[in-house]
Amino acid sequence: MGKCGYKIKKHNGKYYFALYPSNNHKQRIGQSKEYQTLEECKTAIVSFRNFINDNKLDKATSGKLHINSKNENTINRYYFKYIKNNEIIFFRTIGYGVRKSCINGIKRIYEKIDEYTNNDLN
Repeated sequence: MGKCGYKIKKHNGKYYFALYPSNNHKQRIGQSKEYQTLEECKTAIVSFRNFINDNKLDKATSGKLHINSKNENTINRYYFKYIKNNEIIFFRTIGYGVRKSCINGIKRIYEKIDEYTNNDLN
């Protein structure tokens, strides 16, 4: 099995990073907000790792990690978002079918944050 890691992408002249699991480097588990420059985006990867580690974000935490649900075509979908200084810095782009899977996704990010943010998969 491969390693999990990140890829930096460019969209409309701005940069963001996305995290990918070890078993599928095509399906991202989430992405960052957009940054003006490539250097800002690279700095944000380290900042995100520190944010996760410093705040022990292994579960929903008031003010820093939220789980939201949306009813999509009569099916509830669960999303997470990390918030720093009242700004969304990283979020889930594809909804989980059950809340427990969303929580497991959050735990995997926490447990493997060093691997996710140190392995450039570009």
